[in-house]
Amino acid sequence: MVPGVFYNSMLDFKSKEILKDIAKKSIEHGLLYNKPWIPYIEDLPKPLQEQKASFVTLTIQDQLRGCIGSIFAQNPLAVDVAENAFNAAFRDPRFSPLKKEEFPLIEIKISVLSPFEKINAKNLKELFSIIREYKDGIYLKSPDGKATFLPDVWEKVPSKEVFIQELYRKAHLPTDYPFNKIEWYRYTTESF
Repeated sequence: MVPGVFYNSMLDFKSKEILKDIAKKSIEHGLLYNKPWIPYIEDLPKPLQEQKASFVTLTIQDQLRGCIGSIFAQNPLAVDVAENAFNAAFRDPRFSPLKKEEFPLIEIKISVLSPFEKINAKNLKELFSIIREYKDGIYLKSPDGKATFLPDVWEKVPSKEVFIQELYRKAHLPTDYPFNKIEWYRYTTESF
């Protein structure tokens, strides 16, 4: 990936509608058969056959009900969304599995991740000068922990400092963890 150039997949309206339908079918299938519904990808538009990473977030009345995703592209996007929708509904360890009566109430949000761009920062101050609020998702990787926040998290934090502190906490790292032992990456998302 070219530094400073950010990917924008620009999925068309039809592809987004198909992905939303796949997520819904996968959750519905999970309620009936306790496993995700996997689409036949050869019948789908080309962008949905490409390997891409995604997150699926479920809410009920604006309250989080499940969120699971993949950091790295390992499956066709349609399959990734189907599996993540099922996992968000039934395997998010923070919540009990989704119940049939909750299904009509859920809102489904899909975020498709761009490829990662490595951030070469020497210290926190430089990191803060590079990352872009409300645009960048950040992935932190160290020998002792790893974590990511999607760009949506910016809406819940007051500053870059708090964003990064919370990311350290999510990775189970102390905020004074040696900066030179951490690899930092940023990415963008297309959410719908």
